[in-house]
Amino acid sequence: MGSSARHLATVTLAAIALSAWTSAAQAGQTGRRPDAQGQQGQPAAPPRTPRRAILYASPADIQQVQIALKTAGFPPGRVDGAWDEAATTALIAFQRTHGIDASGHVDLMTLVALGLPGVLTGEAPAPASGQAVAPSAANQEGTPLYASPASVRKVQEALDAAAIKARSEATPDNILGVWHDGTAKSAAAFQAAHGLAPTGTLDLELFHALGLDELLAQPKPARVLMLTDAQAPFAGAPLELGPAAVRLVQQALAKDTRQLAVDGHWKEEDVKALGEFQQTRHLEPTGALNLRTIRALGFAHPLVDLAQAGGPPS
Repeated sequence: MGSSARHLATVTLAAIALSAWTSAAQAGQTGRRPDAQGQQGQPAAPPRTPRRAILYASPADIQQVQIALKTAGFPPGRVDGAWDEAATTALIAFQRTHGIDASGHVDLMTLVALGLPGVLTGEAPAPASGQAVAPSAANQEGTPLYASPASVRKVQEALDAAAIKARSEATPDNILGVWHDGTAKSAAAFQAAHGLAPTGTLDLELFHALGLDELLAQPKPARVLMLTDAQAPFAGAPLELGPAAVRLVQQALAKDTRQLAVDGHWKEEDVKALGEFQQTRHLEPTGALNLRTIRALGFAHPLVDLAQAGGPPS
């Protein structure tokens, strides 16, 4: 392939990925529009708009990643639990060296390669050599927890193989590890055909339905060889909870805090309740879904336990 063709392929792939990301972000932020007034002329209640139930690496997890990068010879600049450009640059260098797509995202494969499998099970981090998480970082969500491009590619391959069973013509346009519109359509068709909410997102229940639990439980370093370093940042996908998994979290949260609507939709009131729960358990009050918080809610193996929320694999 000539240089012009390679450049066109890179630009095309980037455009597809950006289009898919924008569509998913917009989908996660839309909700019903309330009436201007409620009954008897009273103001309507504020909208209860669902949010995307994205999993995060907590500030304490980020600090562990920073320490591990520094120990491995890839200094991230700061070791205080705040994710920044310097940490991304160090992570990319580590990923290149260890045979992982250099996306710069904190993904499951990279955590294992860094010697941090305990993050995947929500275990409490080891003492950070006397350095505490910065207060400014402790109140932030952290950084999204990703499935690597190689894991996304395996999901795409499984969706492609299951297309006939899903009775869908919307098979992935490619299997490059980019969660684009074609993959989202195929995922939604598969989910609908197997009794799951057709979100079209990379939620944990989709891994389980496709029989890919090992990608969550025991991720092993791998690469999508067709990706270049310029393409890698657009690849992979953030991990999310599907509605069935959200319901389990809401049920567990309602027991420890207050009554919540157990409806499978992650909302602002759930975020607030989660932050309150985190405070009572001396966790960083981020209000974000992270594996240590989910473990504290009673899930011994957060990723696998919530992946199985939708029932037996198909």
